[in-house]
Amino acid sequence: MKINTNLNPEQIIRLEKICDEEFSRNSDTKTFRFKKLEKGIYLPTFDLINLYNVVKKRKFKDKKRVLDLGSGDGRVVFLFSLMGYSPTGVEYNEHLCKLSDNIIKPSLISERFKVKKAKFKQGDFLNEDFSDYDIIYFFPGGFNNYKELEDKLIKTMKDNSFFLVYGQKHPFEQLRPNSFWQRLAGYKEGKIMVYRK
Repeated sequence: MKINTNLNPEQIIRLEKICDEEFSRNSDTKTFRFKKLEKGIYLPTFDLINLYNVVKKRKFKDKKRVLDLGSGDGRVVFLFSLMGYSPTGVEYNEHLCKLSDNIIKPSLISERFKVKKAKFKQGDFLNEDFSDYDIIYFFPGGFNNYKELEDKLIKTMKDNSFFLVYGQKHPFEQLRPNSFWQRLAGYKEGKIMVYRK
């Protein structure tokens, strides 16, 4: 499948809205969002348009397989699928995994947006083999085991893969920053670092 970097921003905003609506409908948002979970805090990627723009600008066209570390409600996986990539989301929390599966049902996402290649699995992403992926995405919400993650990336990530991290400051010592992308829009401030081995 061809990579599509010409999405309509309205599609992306609608995708975010569906994810937010389903999360609200299926979760106690007052206690669940921003709550410390088993392996971090659930904070969704706040601005999918920013992530889309990074991917569009970087022209990852020869890259196909994407891994979202801590995929939450699945919105990043859905975005990459909408763009034509083959994304997989790994989420430790069982409730969020079920929510992703509910959102991808034909009546919500798959028929409206032609999201066909999105896959989800429940588990600890530190147990995943990163060598199968061209792009690895990470929103660190509450995560603090950076040393173990970096060691895993250095050992198993392909030399030509990219590691995209939402947020500005990360204590990586071995990964090299490849570029930095920032967007300021109203109340949203999105920073995405692109790392290589």
